[in-house]
Amino acid sequence: MRRLKLSIGLAGALLLGVVPAASAISGTQYQWRIVRVSAPYRTHGAWQFCAQSHGGSVTCSRAFTVANTVSGSLGVSDGLLSDTLGYSVTTSTTLTGGATYKVPRHKIGIAQWRALFDTRAIHQRLYKRAWGCGRASCGHGPWTATSRYETAYANRYVGPDFREVIR
Repeated sequence: MRRLKLSIGLAGALLLGVVPAASAISGTQYQWRIVRVSAPYRTHGAWQFCAQSHGGSVTCSRAFTVANTVSGSLGVSDGLLSDTLGYSVTTSTTLTGGATYKVPRHKIGIAQWRALFDTRAIHQRLYKRAWGCGRASCGHGPWTATSRYETAYANRYVGPDFREVIR
């Protein structure tokens, strides 16, 4: 009996040695790519208080520091997006501006400002490719487009805008 078990064990070991091992590994790589960038269009932030005066004039003059921003779903890196747009999407910009408005007697004049941006829509598409490793080598297939799209919006600060409010 002992001899039979040993024979079956050896036969199993020989069988494992003859059958190729399932050591191949494979997977799928994904990569977002920018497929289109819209023409810039003007957007703005909310109005903010700058100065106030009772009659005469009201002046708002100073340096305004505002960050360039990206909103929405961004699949590509900030570096690739910056290279594509030609400016850094992660830095702040400081611009100086000002405005003076006349304020009627017995009225309150308020100067307000808001940030102006050049905004561009960044249209992206997801690509994929299969890869695998066999016994002696590894390789991958060509990149193919998927049906998944995302849009992000890059806002570049271009300066302040001003208005007066008379009360």
